[in-house]
This record gives sequence, structure tokens and C-alpha cells, in this order.
Amino acid sequence: APRESRSPSHRTLDPQFTLDRSPQSVRRTMIASLCPAALTPARFARRAANPDKKIINARRAQVRPVRSVSRVVTPRAAMCPNPNLGDMSKLPGDPSVVVHTNIAMGDKKLAFMKAASKSVADCLSKPENFVVVAVLDEQDMIWGGEETPCAIITVNSLGGINYANNTKLSGELTALMGEFGVAPDRMYTNFWDIGFRENCGYNGVTFAEGARQAAAASKDEDDDEDDEEEAAVEEEEEEEEEEEEEEEDIVEEEDSDSDSDDEISAEELAKIEAEAAAEAAAEAEAKKKAEEEAKKKKEAEEEEKRRREQEEEEAAEEMMALPANAMEKKKKKEKKEEEEEEEEEEEEDEEEYVEVDSSGKDKEKKKGKKGKKVDKRVTPTGKLKRLSDEKILKLWRKKCPELQDLWDLDADVTTWEGLSFEDGGEPGKRRLTHIELDDCGISGDLPEEIAGFDHLEVLALDGNDITGIPAAIGALASMEQCYLSNNSLESVPPELGDCVSLETLWLNGNQLTSIPKELGNLVALETLDLSDNLLETLPAELANLDLLEQLDIYNNNFKKLPKALAPDGSMEEEGCNIVREEP
Repeated sequence: APRESRSPSHRTLDPQFTLDRSPQSVRRTMIASLCPAALTPARFARRAANPDKKIINARRAQVRPVRSVSRVVTPRAAMCPNPNLGDMSKLPGDPSVVVHTNIAMGDKKLAFMKAASKSVADCLSKPENFVVVAVLDEQDMIWGGEETPCAIITVNSLGGINYANNTKLSGELTALMGEFGVAPDRMYTNFWDIGFRENCGYNGVTFAEGARQAAAASKDEDDDEDDEEEAAVEEEEEEEEEEEEEEEDIVEEEDSDSDSDDEISAEELAKIEAEAAAEAAAEAEAKKKAEEEAKKKKEAEEEEKRRREQEEEEAAEEMMALPANAMEKKKKKEKKEEEEEEEEEEEEDEEEYVEVDSSGKDKEKKKGKKGKKVDKRVTPTGKLKRLSDEKILKLWRKKCPELQDLWDLDADVTTWEGLSFEDGGEPGKRRLTHIELDDCGISGDLPEEIAGFDHLEVLALDGNDITGIPAAIGALASMEQCYLSNNSLESVPPELGDCVSLETLWLNGNQLTSIPKELGNLVALETLDLSDNLLETLPAELANLDLLEQLDIYNNNFKKLPKALAPDGSMEEEGCNIVREEP
């Protein structure tokens, strides 16, 4: 019944004022007629018996028994496959890892997933039986516009997401991905704290669920049980009303107690606020001090870096000058030794040569001489080798005006025109693999520094005005293609024969009058273009080039050729195509 129908006016002894005609109200009226004291409020009865005693509501400390009321409960046993999990709100909750990557993990995927699962459990302090790891490899992914190996990892968890745990787990996941060739700077690891436990579902419910007991409820349609339930509810409401009335008597006492409590709480609050302010000020001071120290450390590191770079450049320039003088002396000495050897060889070995016209056709046979192979290798100094490829390029730019106009010193060296570097590698230590500077107007001799490019594969300088090649070019053991056509070369150094990986060599369109016999050491050479020069003969050692497939010699001033290179000679018989006339 509504609260207003249970007002004190309904408890009068005169039945004519009773408005409520329910069976319960009629019953109370009959009891009042027989015993008026039965409906006197308990608090008035107790106060009348002992007016000096304070009324204390003892029922506040009692636990009200649960009345056995028949209710219809939706069974949860069907939703929860495992009803014995107990209190879901105390379970650790969802640690999961999802990995997207464009690499193929193959047979190593399962081992990676197990290692990642263990790392998540250790770093987030979670039991591993709640950890989920999903790996989606061979995905269509790019990073910075490139398809090189990369990855993105997402970590979700209910709690455990903080600076220390995230840093540790990020390091371990990065190391695991590194085993598949994914660089640390080509992967992201995103950490997400799910927040409220009801945001994560598990086992048909969420992690916010308390202790659950599966129960099947039965619906009782008996009218008598419904009446009992209604009566029980009515009685409970009456008891609550009595409690409220009793509590009113002690409001003043409780208010006085709460006033003192409030005063204590205010003092404690002020103290707490003062301590918090002091702690915050200390943290701010410590943070400021740490930032200043970090700034000073960074400035010191930058200053040290600039000093080292300056020292390296000065040392490199100094070493460039020393090898130049030493190389000049060495060249003179080697030239003298070669002349002496040639004089001795004329008395020892002989081989047939054939006189030819300028097109390379036979005229008549004549005796000639064959020289021995001379292996004289000139390599750059140790200090030059220790310089990075980027620093060597800057030194070359400093000596070549044409490159100063072409390359911007303030730009990243890897973006300079005509250069290609290996993929990956640390900034400042990437290896140069291709130099392609055709028709750039480069003049003069190539610098000795070029010998420092020990990973160079292609050197293309066609259509320039280069007049000399340094002997140090022999140090380019990795070079496979060399294009120096249409320049102003009058000679090439014998050390070019030390480039044992060379497969293609173009020297056409220059002013060469002779070719060093050391070119016969280029065992991997497949294509050699010597056309449009001023050659009068060729060294017999070219016959040692067993892999040579194409030899262009047209438009020269040949007077004699080795028998092996003459028409119908052994080189043509072995499959080398010798082009004697311009196509």
C-alpha cells in the first residue's frame, strides 16, 4: 500500500476513521479494539518505562534474515560453461597480444608465439593461462613507403599497463621480432589498458561479475504463496518505518558526534593537502633538475660529436695529401721496374703477332714478344678505410667544383643525386653501392678517396671530362660494372686489373694509345669495349679472359694484334664475339 495510507491516523481506535479496508487493516483494527497498547509504538513504550535512558537502535547492528520468497530467476548455467570459476571480479583478466607483420614466419611462428606469451605473463605479472597471442604474418604492409620488414603489435590488458611494464615488454617483443629481420625502428607496440572490468567479456559474462551460483528457479503459481509474499513485504515495510522513527530520536546525538568527526577530518584533510603539495613541489624540483642534467649531457655529446667529426675530416685531408706524394714516388719506381722487366722479357719469351690494318684485318705475320703478368696492387691507407662512405663523398665533393654545384652539403648524403646505398644500416654508416654520374661535367683526375668505397658495385661516369684514374682503383674488389666511356683518358692504371669481380668494362670514346696487360687478370670479365680510341695493339694477356663474350675494338689505329685476337684466332674459336667494324 502507498506510504500515505499507513499514516498515524490509521492507527486510531475508532474503526470509523479507518480508510484502508484491506484484510491486514481490518486485522489491526480488531486487535486495537481488544488491546489498545498493542499498537502503541515501541519507542514510546520504552521511553515511558525508562524516560532517562537514551534510546539506542540496536537493530542497526543486526543482520536482517533473508525471507524465503519464491522468485523466478533466469538460469545462468547455460551461459557459463564453467560455473565453478567463483568470483570473476578477482580474476586477473585479459592479457592479449596481436601481431601484424609483412614477413613470413614459417615454421618459427609457434615458437615465437610461445616466447611472446611467456614475455607478456612475466612483464605484466599475469598468469600465462590467461594470455592470448595472435600472429597475422604475410600481411600487406608498408613503412615509410617501403615494403621492407615491419610490424605493429597491440597489447591489451586489465591493469598492468604502466611505464616500467610497457618498457620491459616492448624490449622483449622487439628482440623477438628482430630474429625475423624486423628492425627496432620499423615496428610499433601499442599498449591499451581496458579500464573497467565490465569492458572485457569472458566465459559468457564479464570480469566484473561477483561470485556466481547457477540456480534453476521454479515458478509457483499458487495464490496462497503470493499472499504470503505480499504479507511478508508489508511486514518488512512496517519494520523499516519503525526503524526510521527510532533513528529520528538519536539524530541530535549523532549530529554532535559527526561535528567533532568533521573537525578532525578537516584537520587531517589540511595535513594531507600540505603533504601532497610538498611532495608535488619536490617532484617538480627533481624533474626540473633531471631535465637540466639531460640538457647539459646532450649538449656535451653534441659538442663531442662535432669535435670528433672535425678531427676525422682534418685527419682525412692530411692523409689524402700524404698518399698523393707517396703514390707519385711509387709510380716512378714501378715504371722503372717495368721497363727493366720488359727488357729482360724480350730476351726470354716470344709469341707470334699478326700485322693488321686499322680495322684489325690481317696483313702479314711477324714475331713479337709476350710479357709476364705483373700483380702490383695499390690500396688506400688504413685511415682512409676507417672513414665512412658518407665522409669520403664529402671529401670528394670538396675537391670537385662540379659536385659542389650538384650536391647540397646541408642535405642528407643518401639523397644526393646519382648515389645508391644499401638498405638499412645506421645513419652515417650506410654503404655506398652505386655511383651513376653520367654527363655531369666532372673534369680532372678521379680522387684517391674513391678507393674507400669497398662495397661499390657500379661506377658509371660516362660522358664527362675525366683525364685520369688513380691507381687506388684496384682496391674496389666488389666492383662489377665500370663505365668510363666518352671521357679524356689517355691511359688506365695497371691496378685496374685487381678488380677481380669486374664483369663489364667500357673504355670506348677516349684517347687511349695502349692497354695494360694486367687487364688479363680480370677473370670474371664478360664485356670489354675499347672502340673509338688510338690503340695500335692489344696485350696478348687478353686471351686469358676465358669468360669474355664481347670485345669491341673498331675505330682504332691497329698495326699489329696478338694471334689469339686476330681474325679466326683462338678467342673467336672459343666463342668470343670480336667486333672489328663499327655497327
